[in-house]
Amino acid sequence: MRKLTVPPYSVEYFSLCRELGADVVDAMVKSRLLELRWTRAVSDDGFNILEERGGLKLERPRVLAMTPVLRKAMEIVLREEEEGETK
Repeated sequence: MRKLTVPPYSVEYFSLCRELGADVVDAMVKSRLLELRWTRAVSDDGFNILEERGGLKLERPRVLAMTPVLRKAMEIVLREEEEGETK
């Protein structure tokens, strides 16, 4: 959650699969907690998925919170967790 609440508010799909396991990531996508983007969105919403390597622009699939409301909820949960640790 922490990686999804800081800019660029998304994580590369394959790196997250390596970290958590493809089954876990796919389950979060299927349950609509995360959105999986394989291509750029029609409108520019600030989630750049282009990566430049050697002068070429490569698109990499990324995951992000399904909605801005869900991302805000993640931020609140993380903040409450941090406050609980400091007590």
